[in-house]
Amino acid sequence: MKKLYSLILGLILSTGLYAQTGIPSIRSLTNPSSLSSAASYMSSVPTSQLQMLGIDPAALSSVLGGVSTGTPTTTNTPKNNQNSTSANLSASGLTPDMIQQILMVQNMLSSQMNLDSIKEAGVNDYLLSNDTALHKPSKYFGHDYFNSARIKLFERSTELKATDDYVLDAGDELNISVWGNAEYNDNAKIGKDGFISIPQVGRIYLRGQSFAAAKSLIRSRVSNFVNLSNSTLEISLNYSRSLTVNIVGEVYRPGTFEIPAINSVFNALNAAEGITDLGSVRNIEIRRGGKTVKTFDMYEFLLNPFIKDNFYLQEGDFIYVPTAKRIVQVEGNVRRPKYYELKDNENVADLLRYTGGLTANAFTASVQLKRYTNNKTEITDYNLDDILSGKTPVVLKDGDKLTIPQIPEDVDNYITIVGTVKLPGKYELKEGYRISDLIKISGGLLYNTYIERAYLIRQLDNLQTTIQPFSLQDIIINEGSPENVILKAYDRIEIFPKELFKEKFSVSIEGSVKTPVKMEYSEGMKLNDLIFYAGGLKNEAANNKIEISRVTNINETDGTSMPTRVVVLTAEIGPNLELDAATKAFELNPMDQVFVRKTFEFDLQQNVTINGEVKFPGVYPILRKDEKILDLILRAGGYTNFAAPDEATLYRKDSKIGIVILNLKDAMEDTASTANFILKEGDVITIPTTDQLVRIQGAIRYPDLDSLETIAGRYVPGKRAKWYVKKYGIGFSSRAKRKSTVALYPNGGADYTKFKFFYREFPQVKPGSLITVGYKPIKVEEEKPPREPINWNIVLPAIITSVASAASTTVLYFLLRGN
Repeated sequence: MKKLYSLILGLILSTGLYAQTGIPSIRSLTNPSSLSSAASYMSSVPTSQLQMLGIDPAALSSVLGGVSTGTPTTTNTPKNNQNSTSANLSASGLTPDMIQQILMVQNMLSSQMNLDSIKEAGVNDYLLSNDTALHKPSKYFGHDYFNSARIKLFERSTELKATDDYVLDAGDELNISVWGNAEYNDNAKIGKDGFISIPQVGRIYLRGQSFAAAKSLIRSRVSNFVNLSNSTLEISLNYSRSLTVNIVGEVYRPGTFEIPAINSVFNALNAAEGITDLGSVRNIEIRRGGKTVKTFDMYEFLLNPFIKDNFYLQEGDFIYVPTAKRIVQVEGNVRRPKYYELKDNENVADLLRYTGGLTANAFTASVQLKRYTNNKTEITDYNLDDILSGKTPVVLKDGDKLTIPQIPEDVDNYITIVGTVKLPGKYELKEGYRISDLIKISGGLLYNTYIERAYLIRQLDNLQTTIQPFSLQDIIINEGSPENVILKAYDRIEIFPKELFKEKFSVSIEGSVKTPVKMEYSEGMKLNDLIFYAGGLKNEAANNKIEISRVTNINETDGTSMPTRVVVLTAEIGPNLELDAATKAFELNPMDQVFVRKTFEFDLQQNVTINGEVKFPGVYPILRKDEKILDLILRAGGYTNFAAPDEATLYRKDSKIGIVILNLKDAMEDTASTANFILKEGDVITIPTTDQLVRIQGAIRYPDLDSLETIAGRYVPGKRAKWYVKKYGIGFSSRAKRKSTVALYPNGGADYTKFKFFYREFPQVKPGSLITVGYKPIKVEEEKPPREPINWNIVLPAIITSVASAASTTVLYFLLRGN
């Protein structure tokens, strides 16, 4: 607690903190220099004012060493008389500066109390427990029984106690103990023949009997040899047999599992990691010998776990989980809103029983049923009481959604406070309550409260709303202030934080820093602080400039207008990335932008690779920005005797470039030629071995040659592509498109077929070339529609008519001519 007092004392005396928060420093107060003086200072503030400022006088008294704090408020004037209250309430003597100090103390006091409570409770109480769920919580009721791993699948039968209805079989082991006048203790295992053997008693057949019947039979047989009137006999299941079951259907991990026979069907399903959202928990089938011998309902077990099903699994049983058939969703004011699976004969009453019933605020006069039917959505409102009484029958269908609304809250005896108080919300309106009373019961103001102004929002009788400003500061200093009005129903007090009225500005730094940042400006921030947040300067920034761009529009010397953005500082960086003291201490302004320039000569290493027929192939650094290909070849020792410079290739690691066509012949003839490329980072140059072969592919007649395969032959100087196609490819195929014949050169260049006068000029060929012959597109003939048969009944009369008309015209012509 002494540490806390020192912290509070330091806070009150600090001027730097007030400078950054905008709170004025208090120099008019007598600075408390001891615990007693601090207690005396706090005790001068009335209890009522401390409560409004969010300080519990008892807690503060504890912090200050048990010294009582806060003078009691003695005013007993009825609050429903504004004038009399104002006259009788005395001012507290607080000043605005005092209020700001006490709010800061309240914040630190609250923080320390929270820390103390955590320490008292212990760290472990605040740690979250590990989530043991195998899957996410299910929205379907009953599925979490398996998914949450709350029920363990017993892997050792010694952990279980057999019930009287457990059915014994081969492999089960019993413990038989007798004590008293007779002494006996041994284990007896049921053999494959179904018998156990007890010395002197003999063999007893137990296979297929319940545990209760087996105990009775053993007692009967033992009593023939031992007087149990003066001895005690105890029989227990020492070890249950293991059996293999098959779990299939809608489970997360279907398969075959070996489990202790004493486990129930529900426990066994945990081995398969539970049921999927599609699976049924109401119709879990046990199949034996191809027939369903038992059906289990998870809801019956969950709602009444003491129900005995008298059923145990047997070797080779199948547990089958089918898909659910009728799923209904319940939403709203029920105790367990989820999706539920219903059987054919179940209704709304059964559904509500599964949900745990209605909540206290459920509105039953109008519930809503949403249903999908005939490709549309229907919504129907019902009276739930009529449904439950049978007056209005409702049959639920798959996919239905039942919504239970909440009783409307029509409360008129409340008032509301929002904003920077400890407990904002609605409160009961008591007679004579004022603004100060509402602030007290809401826990008091927070340290960042803007105390100069707040608002009272009131609804008038004509349903209009008024907004009335008031001064929190005046009310805190003097509860008798006219600002402290009596509250009415539905009144709402809105209190604001200081941050709301403070414009936030940012500063940024970019360029040659490790992490460019843009952050909120804080008063007193120095250039060195911003560089620190950016992780420091990069090496590339050495011996260069830092520039700061600042927004300003007034010349401080003569008050004249200036451009709104100017550079206010240009500082040099030392060779060891050091700034001088004045530059480090340069104070930033809001919206300052800092630029750290990069040294022009500074570049990281850039490498290129040369492969193939040079004397020293490998990776080489670029020595200068204008280094060229021939320079690199020289550094690599020049060509070997087997090099083919004309076939050299260049690959440039640029997403927009890639392969670059080289012409080293022109480059060697004139080193200043543009064919002698300047090297770039990542370039890969390959000088191949002399290749005396020419390859041909495409539409050639060479037998059994795929269109993508090639045939090769010896390079013959002066011969063009057509010669190679005929010589090695046995000529052009019938589908060859001769004009598309192309020769691709090893250096990435190419030549194509040209037309000159009345003949084709095929491409020139170089050693290592690839000749490709294109294909003509395949013509797809359109199928002609079948001819319709001639209808001579229509065509023949038309022909006869045409012939008769022509004959008549001819006769008429000759008659007229004869005349």
